[in-house]
Amino acid sequence: MEDPMTGLPLHIVTQGDPAQPPVVLLHGFSMSHAVFVPLMAVLSDRYHVIAPDLRGHGLSPKPDDAYADSKDWADDIARIIAPLDRPVLLGWSMGGRVAMDYIRHHGDADLSALVLVGSYTGPVPAATKANRGPMFDETQREDGTAKFVRACTKDPLPDALARTLLDQALLCPHHVRLALADRDEDYTADARTIATPALVLHGDMDAIVPPAASADHNIQTATHIVYAGIGHTPFLEVPARFADDLTAFIRKARP
Repeated sequence: MEDPMTGLPLHIVTQGDPAQPPVVLLHGFSMSHAVFVPLMAVLSDRYHVIAPDLRGHGLSPKPDDAYADSKDWADDIARIIAPLDRPVLLGWSMGGRVAMDYIRHHGDADLSALVLVGSYTGPVPAATKANRGPMFDETQREDGTAKFVRACTKDPLPDALARTLLDQALLCPHHVRLALADRDEDYTADARTIATPALVLHGDMDAIVPPAASADHNIQTATHIVYAGIGHTPFLEVPARFADDLTAFIRKARP
């Protein structure tokens, strides 16, 4: 049972010197912190990087019924942020939606910046629902998950990395996937409240989230970067450029 004071005990991985500026990374649907391991290796020489496995994912608890309430997701992130000094909050794909849960219930005053990668603030696009569809069919669980993982990048990832991501995605059980399929929050109004600097990054070949959904982000403070010829996961597809763009933004947002 979830403790209302302490929440679920999420599995959290950290890297880098805690004295450096903190950056919190939120992964996407069915994934885990493992999707960020290559990025963490690059960023950890300049930042204190914190990457949780969100509720129902990776090595975090997977209760039967704990996924419908936006505030539960928001409070998970608030507990991570509480001891940190104005972190940068980065959400990829569904992780961007969880970042918006946090904004909805806690605002952005405790953040130095917000970064959304391959994400969106409006309702779930039809194309996104269609691409995730096979993952909700337990009879084709592994094949459907493998197709989804493959669709996350324009070109195939190295075999070892692709296998790691597939194994991590398969840790997300059927009941969690079904519960997440029912989440269709619209954060349009919440996005308009954001005053902190924001960065929105998207690949123009994204097969999971249409780039148009990202462009219509409703964040008045946002800078928008589009990666030509890149899919849903720019931090794995063009890691050096992504790290440079992120670092340049953070240095301006948090001088």
